[in-house]
Amino acid sequence: MSKRPFQLPQNTQTISKYSGLWEYFVCYAMRTTPLDVDEEEIATGVYFPMRQRIVIYKIREMLKTGCLDDEYTDESERDQELTEALIHFCWMVLLQNMERETVYRFPLMYFLAIMGIDSAAEALRHSFVYTPYLAGVLWVNRLLILEYALPLRAWPVTKLVARADVTSVRARVKEIREKRLCEGFFSPTSFILGQLAYGKMLNRTYTAQSNIHWSEDFQTLFFKGRPVEIRKLQNFGSAVVAEARAA
Repeated sequence: MSKRPFQLPQNTQTISKYSGLWEYFVCYAMRTTPLDVDEEEIATGVYFPMRQRIVIYKIREMLKTGCLDDEYTDESERDQELTEALIHFCWMVLLQNMERETVYRFPLMYFLAIMGIDSAAEALRHSFVYTPYLAGVLWVNRLLILEYALPLRAWPVTKLVARADVTSVRARVKEIREKRLCEGFFSPTSFILGQLAYGKMLNRTYTAQSNIHWSEDFQTLFFKGRPVEIRKLQNFGSAVVAEARAA
């Protein structure tokens, strides 16, 4: 368990990478949630509860050009409405009770499973590559849950009061932490903690793979799982030389 769960990463770019993972997840949910709000599952078997589908449907409608209601004349009001809908969806995902369903029927866990696939190599990612994904999602999870427990301001859509109006901050944090942020409970964060711990164990057991390796025919160089064809690299070099000579 981390002794500093909300500590900022030393590299500022890491924060962008972490938040980018959640952006990918939100986009995944927007694309894969059934178009019909009454349809429960998608082809992969992922389950979006009715409340989640309703919020996603609302977000989709708000993002459609020309579909804004007349009452939303001010841009800041539209942004606020969209922000509240998005944060509401994120909280519903993190507060899901996973006790009665298999892990990968839940949207966030299925998304993380997809992130564990290296499509270029047609294989699962090694733990050295996959654990940073888990760590990034976990870090954002904790921030979202912290805002849920002690919001700086009230969130009317979820009926959450501001931190200043919380009767006991200590009791509130303890309650949310034990139910949502600790390993051993039926929450997405709990399962991520378990997978991250297992991944770190594998990292200590095995030697890290090289970031660079060749294909069997030595015509493609893979750098961090991304293919670079030697033919294209040669063409690029020739083009640069030709441009330099022309100048």
